Amino acid sequence: RQRVMIAMALASEPDLLIADEPTTALDVTVQAGIIQLMQNLQKRTGMSVLFITHDLALVSQIADQIAVMRAGKIVEQGTCNAVLMCPTHEYTRALLHALPENLPRLSVKEVPDESRIKSDPPLVQLDKLQVFFPVKKGLFKKTVDYIRAVDDVDLSINKGDIFALVGESGSGKSTLGRAILRLIEPTGGSIYYQHQALNKLNRREMKPFRQQMQIIFQDPASSLNPRLTVATALLEPMKVHGIGNSHDTRIDRAKKLLDDVHMSADCLWRYPHEFSGGQRQRIGIARALAINPKFIVCDEVTSALDVSVQADILQMLAELREQHELTLLFISHDISVVQYLSNKVAVMQDGNIVEQGSTSEICSHPQSSYTQCLLNAVPRLALG
Repeated sequence: RQRVMIAMALASEPDLLIADEPTTALDVTVQAGIIQLMQNLQKRTGMSVLFITHDLALVSQIADQIAVMRAGKIVEQGTCNAVLMCPTHEYTRALLHALPENLPRLSVKEVPDESRIKSDPPLVQLDKLQVFFPVKKGLFKKTVDYIRAVDDVDLSINKGDIFALVGESGSGKSTLGRAILRLIEPTGGSIYYQHQALNKLNRREMKPFRQQMQIIFQDPASSLNPRLTVATALLEPMKVHGIGNSHDTRIDRAKKLLDDVHMSADCLWRYPHEFSGGQRQRIGIARALAINPKFIVCDEVTSALDVSVQADILQMLAELREQHELTLLFISHDISVVQYLSNKVAVMQDGNIVEQGSTSEICSHPQSSYTQCLLNAVPRLALG
């Protein structure tokens, strides 16, 4: 779709193309293809390009000149190398520091000792999990084929893990995460949570497990009801699962949850549209924590955020994991973020796990050509 939009923009042979965040939320391989296409078109037509983005690593690879904006003002500008190698403004320095490759390793306590968790049973285990979607055609909508979104996946997630699931868009990552929670019903295979086969439970039997397993969605603007205040959004799951014995108790808990995600208590009485994207994501995280879960699926939670907000969210997730003794399934297409946050990773392609293991081992010595392709496509700060 992005290629079609580029073609439409070029139809009138413009002298200037304004590209407004054209690669935001795209996976790294698609992003690399879009950037290569735009560079080739720019060279062939001689047009100028105003490239608007929050990705400084990407800027360093394609731009000649750069201007850094903050609060409606340009705070620094110059050649790309000059600005990125020797930034003079503190905001530019903060943006560079927030790149995943420049972030320090997690300041919170490391994930549980590997030798200990190997002897413990997995918190979540998948055996030959399948999720197929029927392809229907004809007047009577006859099923003619199936899309194998998740195909015979085996996976084990230990208590305390930050387990990353990485792959291109359409590889089956989000479908797998939602199938674990039974937001999507599996076609075959088994899902175990603390040795309990979840796919054999009825709706009533699933309720206590829904309290223990939550999800943070990619787009908080669509996952938060625009008609509900933050207080109502946080109190609703507490009421459903019997958390707190009075309205005042739940309000106090809601205030504590907002404090945990670095927001003030007066935010309780405001609506989602009154917040920035990063603030809405914090509210989504607070809502997931409202009923004391032990396992959370984080579905592309930083993909549409700028680098400074992304860094804050990642650090906060790491702190909350330790504070609430959480296990996280972190779904992402950005392997540089995965390298910073997770201790385990599985790489998905076309519904299959092509490689899995410790994050450090997979990222430094990938065995799959697909994993190598993902690593090569990650934009890195290129100076000089």
